[in-house]
Amino acid sequence: NVIRVLGTMLSAQTGADGSTSSNPGAVSLGIVAHYGVGFLFTTLYVIAWQHDLLGYALIDCSIIGFVTGLFGILVWRIYFTIHRFPPAVQLNLYLTTILIAHIVFGISAGIIYWIMAGAGI
Repeated sequence: NVIRVLGTMLSAQTGADGSTSSNPGAVSLGIVAHYGVGFLFTTLYVIAWQHDLLGYALIDCSIIGFVTGLFGILVWRIYFTIHRFPPAVQLNLYLTTILIAHIVFGISAGIIYWIMAGAGI
């Protein structure tokens, strides 16, 4: 859903009824943007872990995900406010889901880093 919402907003293809776009170009744009931002944040996490600026224990990664999720919520709220015709989504539910997903993302990134660091990768 994030990919379609993001792609719809970036490509300005919100349906007249407020629906998200299923246009392959809009979806592709959403994929590239979403995974690009995810790659950027993961890179920042890894740099912070490699320089011992952040821990990668479960609680640390949960906090990292939570903070990243709060940042994401802020960005989405601003984007929905300034966009001239955003799709009709239940914004509070959407943003709550984003927060939970970012906590899971932070934990997953930490686990993968821990595995790779232990394997010397």
